[in-house]
This record gives sequence, structure tokens and C-alpha cells, in this order.
Amino acid sequence: MKTLHTLSLLILMCLLQQSSAAPVSLHIHLTKDGCCFKLSPPVPVNLVTNATLTAARCKQKALIVTTVKGRRFCVSPDLPWSRTQLARFQSSPLPSE
Repeated sequence: MKTLHTLSLLILMCLLQQSSAAPVSLHIHLTKDGCCFKLSPPVPVNLVTNATLTAARCKQKALIVTTVKGRRFCVSPDLPWSRTQLARFQSSPLPSE
């Protein structure tokens, strides 16, 4: 009985360690329909590959920033950083096909 209790405790500790060691993702603040429900802090500029505003139907107005790894983050559109990023990607020429 004591062995079973110890084994159960050991398994529980391993599961807790594994879940706490997993990286926390900030891009979960984006819903499947492309709306944001929580804002993240600005992303380093050198990691940004795209920036777009959320659709007008979304309750939370936000800037969706895509990183080089394809992760998407929701950032406040009112920050100077956000306005700079949005202008940077709105004024970039379309790639030629």
C-alpha cells in the first residue's frame, strides 16, 4: 500500500513538473475568427513579419502581429510601437508573382 502511494505521488510530481516546464504561449489571446480577447506586450521589432488590424466586427480593437515563427499576438493599436508597425506593413509593396 505504501509503495502504491509513493508511486502515485511520484507520478503526480512528474506530471506537475512537465506541465510547469512547458512554455507559456501568449498568442492564445486570439480567437479562431481572428478577434482578440486579451492584449500582449509589444513583440521585438526584428521578429515581426506582418501586422494587421482586427476586423470591425471584433469587440476588442487590436493589432495582430505575426512573428517569424508564425505566432500571432494581439497588441494594443494605441501604442506608438503599434502604429509604426502597422504603417510599415501597410506601405510595403506587394510581392511580385
